[in-house]
Amino acid sequence: MALAERNEQFVEAIASLPQRFPEWEITTLFYAALHYANAFLATRGHDPGNHARRNELIVNLTNVGQDYHDLYRLSLNARYRGISYTPHRVDEIKSGPFHRVKEEVLALLSM
Repeated sequence: MALAERNEQFVEAIASLPQRFPEWEITTLFYAALHYANAFLATRGHDPGNHARRNELIVNLTNVGQDYHDLYRLSLNARYRGISYTPHRVDEIKSGPFHRVKEEVLALLSM
């Protein structure tokens, strides 16, 4: 989970710059969610090895599969398709899908 937390710290750092970089905020939020997911999956004996397998496991083992998939898609759009997001949209993503994934995983880890 240390990697997830570092990614979250990085999002906060770049979000506080005078010029924001929403594409990197989105990408980093996705990778924070990925590391939270990996931490949870490891406790269940899974090492997914790729995005497709991880996506499948998250759908089958949690209640936030759609949120996780949305983060994955948004990050692909930001990284590879050059789709631009406003800082407001990034904040919505952070408080919406990212927050739900993080909270679900932390709850599952505490069980």
